[in-house]
Amino acid sequence: MSQRREISVAVALTVLGSSLLLLAAGRSWVRFGSSVDDIARTTTYAKGESAALVRALGLASLAGIVGTAGARGRGRALVGLVLAVVGSAAVVVSVRAVLAPVPQADRRAAFPVAGAGTTPWPWVAVGGGAVVAAAGLLVVARGSRWSAMSKRYAGAASANAPEATDAGLWEALSRGEDPTS
Repeated sequence: MSQRREISVAVALTVLGSSLLLLAAGRSWVRFGSSVDDIARTTTYAKGESAALVRALGLASLAGIVGTAGARGRGRALVGLVLAVVGSAAVVVSVRAVLAPVPQADRRAAFPVAGAGTTPWPWVAVGGGAVVAAAGLLVVARGSRWSAMSKRYAGAASANAPEATDAGLWEALSRGEDPTS
């Protein structure tokens, strides 16, 4: 597989995983029932600690897209490592929400909780976290060999900066360069 294709696959996986994390974070994760005076109520909520953390991890993985494209060498491998950790953390947080929905429901319920269960959205977050982690591992394994952005994106501190003397500034203008940038 070519370098360009590998970079494209890593970025596409990160976009897909981040999108799944952000989509799942905005949905209801836990359904719980409560009863007061023999009146049963069923409620869902999405604003739990798990969903908020998954949203933050989804946004962090989106930032990894820029790092994957812009970094070079060991810096890119470090970005991949961070992506793998972010994806793994999203998986752990989502699985914990599936395994223990009642403690989250207890904090949100106005009445004693009779029973709680999860919706499919934590599993979507598990899948998104796994995809982000896979993209991070791909960047760690192969990213240091990929080509980087060209030097023209380096900024104003380039090697062709004019001298700070009046003659140097006039010579830069004669060459068609802007000495003030």
